Amino acid sequence: MKLLQIDAVPFHACVYKVMNDNNWEIRYQGLDQLYGLFTKMDAGFQSKWLPLLAKLGPVFSTLVASLWDNNENARIKATALLQSFGTLHLNSAFRCWEAHFYSASDSELRSLVHMMIRLHSLFPDWQVLQWECLLESLETKITMLASSKETHPSNSSARDTKMDPIQLAESENVTVLMMTLALQMLSHHVRIDMVQISRLKLVLVTMMGFQHPHRVLDGGEWKVLFGPIDQPFQDDKSVADPLQTSILTCCSRGLKLIMDSFAPLPAETVAKMDSKALQHNRLKLAENSSPGVHFIDVVLKYFHTDLTDLNPITLRTWLEVILIVIYKHNILDRAYEQDLVFAMKQVIDLVLHEIGEENKLLVLEILHCLLRQSDHLTAMVLSKQIVVLGKLMAQAQRKRSSDPVFLRAKQFLKAAFSRFAAAGLFVLIFKNQTITEQPQQTDLFFVLRSIIDADDKVPDEDPVVYLRDQPVRDVIDKLMKQHQMDRKSFSAVLCNMSRYVQTVHSYPYPENVLADYAGFLQLLVKYTQNWRRFDWDINPLFTMSAILLMEHPYHFQTLLPAMQVLFVHGIRHCTIQAECAVHMVASFASLENIPGIPATNIFADTIVDEIRLALTQRLKLPKDTLLTALQLVLWDSDERYHPWYISIESNYLGASVDGRHRPYFANRLDPLLDPMLSYLKSTPYTDQFTKKDFKTYNTVAHILSWKCLWSDQAMDHVLSTIHLDETRSSLRFLSWFLLCHLKQSQIDLLHRMEGLQTTLTEFLIQLFDAVQIPYGQPDPGFVYSHTGEVLVLAFLLLKIWTLVILRTTRVELLKHHQECLRNQFWISVWPSIRRLLCSIPIDTLVSGRHLDDTGSGQSQANEMVVDQFQHQVVRVRQMFNVPPIQVPMHTLVDQLYLELRQVMRLQATSNTSALDDWDASGFGTAVGNID
Repeated sequence: MKLLQIDAVPFHACVYKVMNDNNWEIRYQGLDQLYGLFTKMDAGFQSKWLPLLAKLGPVFSTLVASLWDNNENARIKATALLQSFGTLHLNSAFRCWEAHFYSASDSELRSLVHMMIRLHSLFPDWQVLQWECLLESLETKITMLASSKETHPSNSSARDTKMDPIQLAESENVTVLMMTLALQMLSHHVRIDMVQISRLKLVLVTMMGFQHPHRVLDGGEWKVLFGPIDQPFQDDKSVADPLQTSILTCCSRGLKLIMDSFAPLPAETVAKMDSKALQHNRLKLAENSSPGVHFIDVVLKYFHTDLTDLNPITLRTWLEVILIVIYKHNILDRAYEQDLVFAMKQVIDLVLHEIGEENKLLVLEILHCLLRQSDHLTAMVLSKQIVVLGKLMAQAQRKRSSDPVFLRAKQFLKAAFSRFAAAGLFVLIFKNQTITEQPQQTDLFFVLRSIIDADDKVPDEDPVVYLRDQPVRDVIDKLMKQHQMDRKSFSAVLCNMSRYVQTVHSYPYPENVLADYAGFLQLLVKYTQNWRRFDWDINPLFTMSAILLMEHPYHFQTLLPAMQVLFVHGIRHCTIQAECAVHMVASFASLENIPGIPATNIFADTIVDEIRLALTQRLKLPKDTLLTALQLVLWDSDERYHPWYISIESNYLGASVDGRHRPYFANRLDPLLDPMLSYLKSTPYTDQFTKKDFKTYNTVAHILSWKCLWSDQAMDHVLSTIHLDETRSSLRFLSWFLLCHLKQSQIDLLHRMEGLQTTLTEFLIQLFDAVQIPYGQPDPGFVYSHTGEVLVLAFLLLKIWTLVILRTTRVELLKHHQECLRNQFWISVWPSIRRLLCSIPIDTLVSGRHLDDTGSGQSQANEMVVDQFQHQVVRVRQMFNVPPIQVPMHTLVDQLYLELRQVMRLQATSNTSALDDWDASGFGTAVGNID
């Protein structure tokens, strides 16, 4: 020691020379001297030579290094000597190390701490360094490193603390090694108090990059508060950060050891428990003694960051850490719930990235473990698991069906579905599944098809319930009990249940499920009775009902009554889709050979009855519903639309025969004949004539036209309803009816209507002769009056009939006869038209009027304007003699449709006017009763 006091270098050189000699026997003998040196260090020795203990630190390092000597004899002897050290000897040696630790440079520290780590791994019970010393050094290093990375050009003291790159790298390496030692000692249960644990935790989260960590004293207990990681790596990800990479590697491995480390509670702790508490906690004694409980929040919050940036090896370590947390620790603590759920969502997302097959299997093992540990936590992330694993299974299946990832994902989802099948699982996942027009292979239904086998059963159910039936049973039993569910989600459940029946379930359902489904439909109609039709969607139930009826034809007595109630409810109170309504009609048609089935298609009859009631205003249907129902009838009648019907029947119901469509409504239109006639004669029932109203009138006209085309009796009945004493209604009906024939180019019908020309001629002559227009007292509201309406309709009908004559004249065999009809028509009508036109005073048509300078209001007609107007009148009159046949016929028809739509809009605006107001003009008396 006196030699060390004078100069330690020769002594260290001597020890180094002996313990590094090439002759192992010399090294072997040198161990005795080193052993003797440290066994003589009693308390008095340490007090006397306290300033020199740091000089003995490297000597003890040399002794410890012999544990890994390349000669087995030397290794065995070194191990035996160290194991023979008593507690006093060890404490003396470790005190020398501690002194050396305080005085060593970063380069010396790196070697020293590395040696401590190796020794502690061999002898886990030895506290190679006092916690206070280690924590102080870590805290100092963290502060110094943070300061050295800051740039303060105006602060000279900050500049003085700067280190060159080599020094900085050395200091960083030492910091990582010290943290490795600290976590290793903690995992081996080296005694530590709660204050020291909080200090270590603060250093740990600071090194990992958490935002603004700090310690607070809460109720006498120190706690570390921190937020999720903002950016654990450099902003520039193209440049690797060696320090951060080494820190994350160190922390992940250290935390893995800590989380996986358990030991019995200390005897003094158990002694303080009363017998009742001891019995209650008997199964939790080991769990409560793990140091990992203090770092669970660190692990969970770390998973808030983007883990895809980690290399596969580091990522695997972190995944193992969270697997240990879930498997061995109390994750049911409410304090962890939010962070754990978020962490699990991050973990689930990892499987869609290129993280390697081994890591993907590890993620799936984590999900399995969570399923075994907590139904509650699994349920909170199960929807995301289904979506993500669906995509994963699709990716894996494209490679090979025996892919381990695919099989493991399938195994997990099968277990999850079986576990939650009877707990409302399918209502939940149907609620959260996005509704798409074209479901992709990666959606929920691909997953269900892949994992549910025919013989899978729901656990603990008596009698036996098959898993494939459970989604429908789940919705039937639980949907209307979800009182907090909004109507959009309610519709999503119905839609996805229907999609499940269409795309997944290909087996017959048990009889009790069918009976429950019928009862479900009855309850649903009552449940939604007062809902607005835009709040939810009933159409998926039409499709599902059609499939169930087709697949279970001999249960029609159970299903049909409820389905008919649903169908009527849908038409009257909901927005229906044409395709879904056809499902119902076609499914019934597929049952025609089943004994006892009703003779007529009840769904087709329902549509006809609802149309009849709506057209006669005994039932107020939404405009779009009435239009959809009428279009179904029209498309069913018109062969041009039969391919649309066939596509639905063949794709969903298999009801088409030899690629031909058998009409559903052709023999059911007689009850609609008079309602359609009355509808086309009527004024709009609203004060605004919309596009839907126009389509509805036009569709009714086309259905009526089709009926007349195939039935002479219907045609005769239609013509018999045209009366001169019903001026406006007859004009309105003839306009729609004749324009429809022109639009469809139904020449045969037009020829059959030749007898109408005589009636029409008389009609127009009486109208033009009887009308009295007060030109001297111009009325801005004349166009909205009944007189104005009749006059406009009369001229519109005149143009329509002109086109009818032109269309029929083009048939060569009848050309001469039609030419005579045309001349006869114009010879008869023209005098009345000429009288009406010539009765218009010229001065009332002059567009320009001038006031004198005195403002007296006296107007003078511009002679030039009058001459121009008279010339235009002459040209207009000539058009009646030479019709503009050079304009395409379809263009003229479309123009007349636009005029008719404008007339109907004016009628809708003025439909509340009293008829008596216009009888006083003499018009109503002369022509007859106006509607």
